[in-house]
Amino acid sequence: VPLTVAYLRQCTGDFAEDRVLGEGAFGRVYKGVDLQGGFRFVVKVLRAGRQAMARREIDALSHLDHEGVVRLLAYGDGQHGGELRAFLVYDFGIPGSLRQNLRDESLAPDFTWVRRLRVAPQIAAALAYLHRCRILHGDVTSDNVV
Repeated sequence: VPLTVAYLRQCTGDFAEDRVLGEGAFGRVYKGVDLQGGFRFVVKVLRAGRQAMARREIDALSHLDHEGVVRLLAYGDGQHGGELRAFLVYDFGIPGSLRQNLRDESLAPDFTWVRRLRVAPQIAAALAYLHRCRILHGDVTSDNVV
């Protein structure tokens, strides 16, 4: 589903620093909240010149349907920081990454040992699904498990 940069600016507080969830080699990730319904989502803003990478990710994720693989909800491109950028919008998932849930004491009460023991098989099942679809993740880390 295509969307506008203006809508993403509204939902991220104009890509405010306090909405940054993380940053990597390919871009920055922000928390978005729909102002009408309160729906939470994640916006990945790719670095300039990454449109081809965005297209590959859109093509790959738009056909996937697995509970262990984050859903691509929408995408678009437009001007951000004076440059043409690609924007990818995903389900919000759990608060924080696996790494944050393992290290942050404030998240620990919700991340019980029972829940922790379920994570490894869920990750393995998601990776097996991707491999059956002939997709290699290429960057599986505790920071990228949400």
